[in-house]
This record gives sequence, C-alpha cells and structure tokens, in this order.
Amino acid sequence: MPANIVDVHLSTWHLTSTLLLFALIFPASTVGTLLCNFCPLMPKNVPCSTLNTECPPNHRCASSWGWQGFRHVLSSQGCLDIKLCNSQEMVRYRGQHYDLTHSCCCGNKCNLTPRVNTSLIAFLLLLRFVA
Repeated sequence: MPANIVDVHLSTWHLTSTLLLFALIFPASTVGTLLCNFCPLMPKNVPCSTLNTECPPNHRCASSWGWQGFRHVLSSQGCLDIKLCNSQEMVRYRGQHYDLTHSCCCGNKCNLTPRVNTSLIAFLLLLRFVA
C-alpha cells in the first residue's frame, strides 16, 4: 500500500475519533438548553415523582401555585414562557376555576417544589397561641 493512502486513512481516522470524543464530552442536546424539574398541575398534597425536562428557547424554569380564595390547593413545575413569569392567570382544572401564580428562575433545576411561605405559617401559628 502506498504511503500517501496510509496517511489519508490515519488522518481520516484521527479526525473521526476526535469528533466522536468531542460529541461524547459535549452532547449537542444539552448545549444552551435549560433543564427544569417537571410535575404537572395537581393537588398540592399529592406526591409527584419529579421528572426533568428541557425548556425551549425563551422559556424559564417555573413553579406555579393554584389558589382557591386564600387556600393553596394546586402545584406544578416545568418550563414557562418568559412573558408569563411572575404573573397570575385563571385556569380551569377538573371543572373548577383557580388563580394560578407563576414564579420563574434561570438556573438548571432551580424550580423546587412549590411551597407556601413558611414564615407566614409560623407567624399565624404564633398568633393563635398568643391569643
């Protein structure tokens, strides 16, 4: 076999192995995408095995709370359009209307399980024992 053919094969092999190694180290599907926790809208006391989801462009990780009057009754996590971040909307869930409040964040898996402000609960309990 002539030397120049061997050089071409080695050069091609070197380029192919370099590209393959680069693809393994930096997968294309995760470059520039935001990874968020996902749990569909459901009653807040129902446990959810949180999954991960990749957000499309112009979306952020979000936690949402569903309110019926002053009662927090629904929760969800996932990706949300930037335009809806820190907003409130009326939604229909199982035949009932709820006020849904959204809170967004920008880091990977930054949207933890939605919880009610615990300092408010502690304050209300303190008032109950003082009175």
